Amino acid sequence: NTTNLFIVNLSIADLLYLVFCAPFHSIIYTLPSWPFGEFTCKFVHLIQYASMVASVLTLVAMSADRFLAVGYPLITKHVRTPCVALSVSMVIWAISIAMAAPWPVFYTVLEYDLGENGNVTICADDWGASYPHRATYFLILFLFGYVIPLTAIMILSSLMVKQLWAHPWAEGPGMGASIKAKRKVTRIIIVVVLVF
Repeated sequence: NTTNLFIVNLSIADLLYLVFCAPFHSIIYTLPSWPFGEFTCKFVHLIQYASMVASVLTLVAMSADRFLAVGYPLITKHVRTPCVALSVSMVIWAISIAMAAPWPVFYTVLEYDLGENGNVTICADDWGASYPHRATYFLILFLFGYVIPLTAIMILSSLMVKQLWAHPWAEGPGMGASIKAKRKVTRIIIVVVLVF
């Protein structure tokens, strides 16, 4: 189903981030030189940023899917299909790779002569003459990789909680359980948004 496909997509993005971020950054911070060459330097940073953006955009897609499932389950069931979820996941990866595309261009292996201590090779971003654009790129990445997705998740979650509590109360012995379930869902939604 759509939820499972989004969870698989989120798992792939998070796993890629974990595999390509933690080990390589621990090497960057512990070894004096970058031992893996230029291609790996570029590829690692492309995957890091693409998987980070894919993870965030998948969370937005999951929020939209949950909102539609709670608020409009019948009229959107033709939209919430595995085929659509797969297409959305592919679009998410296309956007993520496009947003990470500058990194293979600007990340490179730089060599520094330390005199009698020899040469040191590092993997770092080198914007050269384009350096003023670095701040612009990071601002765009911050907006589209965090601020806008967080805003979308907050709005969709708020609308979902509003829809959840707008349904009429079930009179009778099930009323207490219904209220308890709605409170639990509301708490989970708030925690998810705060953790993000």
